Amino acid sequence: MLTLPSLQIGQHTAHYPIIQGGMGIRISGANLAAAVANAGGIGVISAVALGLNSPYFDINQPNISKRREQFFEANRLALIDEIREARNLSPNGILGVNVMVAAQDYETLVRTSAEQGINLIISGAGLPMQLPEFTADYPEVALVPIISSTRAARIICRKWERNHGRLPDALIVENPNSAGGHLGAKLEELGDLRSCTIQEKGLQKEQKCEKKGVVVN
Repeated sequence: MLTLPSLQIGQHTAHYPIIQGGMGIRISGANLAAAVANAGGIGVISAVALGLNSPYFDINQPNISKRREQFFEANRLALIDEIREARNLSPNGILGVNVMVAAQDYETLVRTSAEQGINLIISGAGLPMQLPEFTADYPEVALVPIISSTRAARIICRKWERNHGRLPDALIVENPNSAGGHLGAKLEELGDLRSCTIQEKGLQKEQKCEKKGVVVN
């Protein structure tokens, strides 16, 4: 019988190497994330547009400026609700949040997630260069960029280490050449990502990548 290995990301170890995908607009909410976490995987809440279907947002607000302001605040408050509910349902599970760099309220959502005690933050739809800055007061929060190329991995690793003295706790690889639901990459398509060869501070990136972990989505 096949036994799945555990998965360690930062300070957190999941019983099974399964990370639930972040599906936006309340598909990946507290209930799904908690169920996955309770089953031994890593449950993920998607921070995309959580406020739309919440008591904090009035879609009929006639003033566009006020509606926009209300929308972003509703996202923040709804994210707090989802994280707290997920933690209530899964007190000991590993919970994460998926936040898109492209979101206009990216910084607010990242900071809010860390403040609410989330275990890890997954971040794609752009290069999350400021992710370590926004979570600097919460070193226990694992940071997991989503990348599509070796170049992106190198840029993130170099700048994070130079500017913040840290590296990603894991990388999620998504292949932009093929799609079906969440983008994915076959092992052979990773190329030299698994053995990043750039020398930095006397250590090969290969050693650092293997130590930190590469997750294939």
